[in-house]
Amino acid sequence: MNKIIITVFAIVALVACNNGTNKQELSAQVENLQKWIDSVKTANVVYDSTTWVALDGQYKAATADLTANADKLKEEEKAKLEASQKSWEEYKIAYVAKMEESTKASEPAMTGFNDEAKIVMAKTIFGEVAMMNTMDFSWVNASNILSTYNGFYEKFKANQSSYDADQLAYVKALYEALDTRKNEVEKEKAFKGSDNIKIAQTKTKFAVLFASEKTGSKSESK
Repeated sequence: MNKIIITVFAIVALVACNNGTNKQELSAQVENLQKWIDSVKTANVVYDSTTWVALDGQYKAATADLTANADKLKEEEKAKLEASQKSWEEYKIAYVAKMEESTKASEPAMTGFNDEAKIVMAKTIFGEVAMMNTMDFSWVNASNILSTYNGFYEKFKANQSSYDADQLAYVKALYEALDTRKNEVEKEKAFKGSDNIKIAQTKTKFAVLFASEKTGSKSESK
């Protein structure tokens, strides 16, 4: 992560450290929030899900007290907060669009299996989650990671025979992206060791099942 982003994070860290519930502190937070958002917008960010998770996490940390104590804000402060929230949502839309462009450029081409089809397939596997692009797993966290792995395995087990070669390749790509996200969550030391053991067991079952499906698909294609 580049120096500019680190500097931006330092700005919001200052905002978060100043969190409080008295009116003077809240007023300062309202003023600092938009300054931070403007800093993020002008920074040379990297458009990927890892950077977005960090940025959005900083935003949520900075707005936690403001949202919880909105009733203590003056009307003009509420208006500034709403404007900042709107500004962040607009930034999110622009960021996601650029992230999708970046992801699309790095993904291998799959003839007849476009991004729209991938999102549809991903949501049949994971449900109506907040996937912003075909390989985004920023919605996975310590509280849902075990159920996500288990659901992934059960959906694949139930539908494996219906997948063609492109879909199987996408399943593998999803699995690898989920593993990458698991490593990120694990670094945060936020989920239980017992969950980690259960995830490992599910991963073993998936690997065996996926290997047999790949073998079967190759045999059928000969």
